[in-house]
Amino acid sequence: MTEIEVKAEDVRVLLNKTRLSILKHLWRRRYTASELSKILGLAKPTVIYHLSILEKAGYVNRIEDGRKWIYYELTESGKRTLKLKAVKVILVSSLVAFVLVLVLTMPITTQKTVSKPLGVAMSEAVVILFMIFIVISIAIYASYRIIRS
Repeated sequence: MTEIEVKAEDVRVLLNKTRLSILKHLWRRRYTASELSKILGLAKPTVIYHLSILEKAGYVNRIEDGRKWIYYELTESGKRTLKLKAVKVILVSSLVAFVLVLVLTMPITTQKTVSKPLGVAMSEAVVILFMIFIVISIAIYASYRIIRS
């Protein structure tokens, strides 16, 4: 298993909402500081400040193409960080979906009933639980993709 090394400085960099927004926008394509400023509704010096922090941390590259514009794009480290975040969101949402399915399908009865461990009723319940889990997981993943885009 590959070990993921996280430095305290990286955590400080990634805990800022503005910097995470910048990374998410740069995931789509490269931008200038002015473009990011308009998109985020922030002053250009503020965006440049956050871009410099991301650049020092190794998440963003500054690209000067010989003209007057300076572009910023994600580095491989920045891309890995966002992918890891997406995987965490999907795993946590799937776990939540599974717990919801278990809670919502628990029988609410006061009577003591005895069922066969491998009887028809048990296998039908397992199939229904599995189907509900899949539907909820797909819905959570689809909403995550919509929010991210």
